[in-house]
Formats: sequence, structure tokens, C-alpha cells
Amino acid sequence: MTMDATQRRRDVYRFIRQFFEEQGMAPSYRQICDGVGIASTSTVSKDLHILETHGLIKMTEGNYRSMQLVDAIQQPSAPATATRDDIYDIPVYGAVAAGSPIYADDICETTLPLPASFFPNDGGDYFLLEIHGESMIDAGIFDGDHVIVRRQETARNGQQVVALIEDEATVKTFYRHPDHIELRPENPNYRPIRVRDCRILGVVCGLYRIY
Repeated sequence: MTMDATQRRRDVYRFIRQFFEEQGMAPSYRQICDGVGIASTSTVSKDLHILETHGLIKMTEGNYRSMQLVDAIQQPSAPATATRDDIYDIPVYGAVAAGSPIYADDICETTLPLPASFFPNDGGDYFLLEIHGESMIDAGIFDGDHVIVRRQETARNGQQVVALIEDEATVKTFYRHPDHIELRPENPNYRPIRVRDCRILGVVCGLYRIY
């Protein structure tokens, strides 16, 4: 572990303590990112597990809402365990519509541990969204699936994206035309969404399904 990583985890711990004192509750992964200046929620997830290993916080099943501070204060300076470096706890952000847009609730409900080998070593920030609807079934995305999304603000034509239209999010195939953006469903029973502009929240790069 480098000194930079050690200092970052100290900063994360101090931020959590201060947040508890001011708000009376645990901060979200995104709030920790913003408060400490960390780009990736995956990095926050690993840091929290290191803090838990050192007895500074307690969590239940990776759910940040169960986070509690432990009174015995100890600076997190010991090396991380190898097993935690092999696992990313990916934040799960509510449900998103694959049929018609629904409200994009940017609150981490829980996390899902996935092997680090699933993800390229590109410093990207990943999250999961649960799919409601059937407009993407021809792309192999079904109602109840969880899509793995790389957080980014741009997309190429033909990529499946999570797009924000006003305050509603939807998963569709992205196409930019000269005078509009087309968010195309992958189901002939649904109509494309055509807008002048939209905000890209991320690009779908994987799928998690429980049979």
C-alpha cells in the first residue's frame, strides 16, 4: 500500500465521522467521493472494507446504510488483504425503465460483490441498475436484469446507454443524428424516443442475471 492510499483512507474515515456528527447518518458512496475527492465509487468500496478490517467501521452485507462507527479509533495503516483486492462491491442504484422512462433515483440502495477480473483496469467507475420493462429484450436485456454500467458522459452510435431525459432515466440504444438524438428500443413493439438533447449517465458494459 502506498502512503497516498493510506492517507486517502484516513481522509475517508475522517469524512465519515464528520458526516455522522453533522447528519446523524452514514454518507452514500457518492457523497464520500465528492467529500474526499475520489473519482470512483469502486475505490470507496475497497477503502470501506479496509476500514472495516481495521475495526473502524461496521457494515452489514456491504450496505452503506448499515455503516456504524466503532469507538476504538485506530489509523488504517496496515496493508489490504489480497481477497479484497480481487472483489469490487459495485453500487446498485434502484430501478431504471427499459420501456418508458422513470425517475432516476441517485441513491445507492446496496452493493453487489463482483470479481475484479470482470472489469478492465482503466480506472472507470461502475454501478448497477435494475431493469424494469421489456423494450431491450432483443439486446438480451430482460425485465428484472441488472445492467453493469460504466459511468461516462459520452457514447458512440449503437451503444446501449443509460440516458437522463429531464429527471427520468431510461436504457436504450444511442444514435446521434444531425438534428436530434434517437434512443432506440430493441423491441419492435416500442417506439424510439427522439429528443434534441439528453444527458448520458453511462454505457452498459455487462449484465448480471439470477435465474
